[in-house]
Amino acid sequence: MKTQIVFSKKAKKDLEKLDHSVRDRVDRAIQDKLLKNPDAHLIPLTGRFDGCYKMRVGDYRLVCKKEKNGNFIILVVTIQHRREVYSLF
Repeated sequence: MKTQIVFSKKAKKDLEKLDHSVRDRVDRAIQDKLLKNPDAHLIPLTGRFDGCYKMRVGDYRLVCKKEKNGNFIILVVTIQHRREVYSLF
């Protein structure tokens, strides 16, 4: 099964705003972890975030949703610092 990563408009903007070193770490984490074995690195969220998953990259969190339509699609909803990410929803 092929894994595909899709970024929302907000996630694209969030990624562009990050410092270059943090952006590189996020890119490497997506390539090395999320594309190779997403189930091992996506942690399910509960409560009002039910149905979403998080991936930790240092102090930053990627909030994602998963879909299985033939291929495995991961929609990155947002990328924010850990102190801000959960107040967005």
